[in-house]
Amino acid sequence: MRLLSKKKLFLVGRWIDNKPWEVQGIYDSEKVASKKCIDDTYFIGPLNLNETLPAQTIEWSGAYYPKAKGSYLPPSRIKGVL
Repeated sequence: MRLLSKKKLFLVGRWIDNKPWEVQGIYDSEKVASKKCIDDTYFIGPLNLNETLPAQTIEWSGAYYPKAKGSYLPPSRIKGVL
């Protein structure tokens, strides 16, 4: 059971112009999450199971848009309370 507490998950979200982003799914494999990203509006953000995040808005470390040119973009569009 202890192994689950450190499990890394990968949230797939979609950025919608001038609106909050939408959750599209959560996966236990980055490879599977990447396959769910249809176009450059989809992003992947890693999360640790059972980890509490701060209440204030933070930059999402490790988040990226797999279909975007350059493959990795700083997650400046993915700011928000997770």
